[in-house]
Amino acid sequence: MSDPMTGGASFREQVLRECLSAFPEVTFTVTGQCMRPDLAAGDRVVVLGPDRKRPRLGDVVLTRRGDAMRLHRLVWKPPLAGSRAAWRTKADRATSLDPALTEADVMGTVAAVEGRTYGRRPGRALLSLLGAIVARAALRGERAPASP
Repeated sequence: MSDPMTGGASFREQVLRECLSAFPEVTFTVTGQCMRPDLAAGDRVVVLGPDRKRPRLGDVVLTRRGDAMRLHRLVWKPPLAGSRAAWRTKADRATSLDPALTEADVMGTVAAVEGRTYGRRPGRALLSLLGAIVARAALRGERAPASP
């Protein structure tokens, strides 16, 4: 584990998880553009911990990947509770899926964006997943050897 005094990733994650568990909601400011137009840099989002809001297909979720935190859309979740199958997220503006996650990697779910209406978008999740599959298939097609 990292030294708490230096703010290592493990310590930051532990504090964040405790805040998401102890408080009804935690507010973050979005810093990137990968979720535009739904979320843009400067938007303030309200995130609820998994005990308060279970992540569903189409939700934007807060995940951890190494020492990085991301707000990306949940585009695949195993249909059965307790499944060990991988969860998948994707930035709305990306062409590929994020690396596979476990349920434990999902730290919270965006419940609101301050100053405007916001809701879950399962249709966007399905379109995003389909786009990633098509992009991956096209990439594989480019790598296939030419037929004689």
